Amino acid sequence: MKKFLLILFVLISVWGLAHEFWLNPSKFYYQKGELVTIFLQVGENFEGEKWKGTITRLTYYFANQTKNLNVRVDTATRSFKMNVESEGTQVLILQNKPSFIELDAEKFNAYLQEDGLEEVLIYRQKNGLEKTPGREIYERCAKLIFQVGEKQTETFKKITNLPLEIVAMENPYLIRKAQAQNIRFKVLFQQKPLVGLKVRFWQKIQGELFKYEAISNANGEVNFKFAPSGKIMISAVKMIAHDKPQEADWHSYWASLVFGYEK
Repeated sequence: MKKFLLILFVLISVWGLAHEFWLNPSKFYYQKGELVTIFLQVGENFEGEKWKGTITRLTYYFANQTKNLNVRVDTATRSFKMNVESEGTQVLILQNKPSFIELDAEKFNAYLQEDGLEEVLIYRQKNGLEKTPGREIYERCAKLIFQVGEKQTETFKKITNLPLEIVAMENPYLIRKAQAQNIRFKVLFQQKPLVGLKVRFWQKIQGELFKYEAISNANGEVNFKFAPSGKIMISAVKMIAHDKPQEADWHSYWASLVFGYEK
């Protein structure tokens, strides 16, 4: 019983650390020239806290154009505003300044287990490192898809060269019917498909949360079936050995893709 409680305590502690990060707009449908407010949030289950990291790249994709944005982030709300430039399905991506974290061995191992990072866990076990702390650099790779006007465009599947990137293979804003439909997503790491990666699906509809998981196939793809309602996030984590061992042992990349149907 004591052992069970200890494991439960460690997992709860890890869940508190292993937060998703996402771009959270005030809505997902806009008209040309409208002002968009986007909140920077970190948390679980679409319950976000204010993200206080530093943006290093903020890029807007629309109508076959690419625009690097330099925005002022409101320090109180951790949000920024931008104007939509044209009609069509559009994409915004964000990268942050990588951050360092160190976890004790128990928490780090539990975190690896929880997020499906078994390669790292096995490496630590094989090399007698499972009782050593985990020193990690972590980086955010966030993407938002939103719709402007009625025009449908192919920008939704734009590969933006985020280190870890989730790409929608079909336009989620083409789903018109209320019944659930399958949409494919591809996960890329350094522009190459990732095989056997745990990918999470989150959908929040009027306060009710739906969560699923899938493992990417030989093409780096997963399928999720959902109805066009509420807001949706697809997320994944990839960890590799850090290239500067004096700084950290591992480098993790946290990707999110958000879209939704709130107007």
